[in-house]
Amino acid sequence: MRLSRLLLAFAFLAALSAMSVNAPLAQTSEGQQQPPANAESFSQDELKTFAVASLEVQRISQSYQSVIQKAEDPERQQAIQQKVTAEMIVAVRETGLSVEKYNQIVAAVRSDPNLASEVQGYMNQAQ
Repeated sequence: MRLSRLLLAFAFLAALSAMSVNAPLAQTSEGQQQPPANAESFSQDELKTFAVASLEVQRISQSYQSVIQKAEDPERQQAIQQKVTAEMIVAVRETGLSVEKYNQIVAAVRSDPNLASEVQGYMNQAQ
């Protein structure tokens, strides 16, 4: 259950950061999309930093959850979501990770249960 909340927070940031900064997909010089990174692409320090960033993203997401739900019109919800996205991006960058690297790790965690367990362990240590 906790892992699914974690993955939801990851997906939330990935989706919102892509929307808010209009970040293009990572592409090679020929315009082809790069394959997702695998677990071997990340150092232990990056994974530990990612765990800390993820906890902060999760905290931000939870702090705005009820505010977004209570917003009555779509424009207000969008404004709040943009503020949440901006705060999440700042939180990730303050850890020393780029949003792109964060999203690469998100994708790898979602597809690799062993990596997800390793990150969860780092998150438990960081709390």
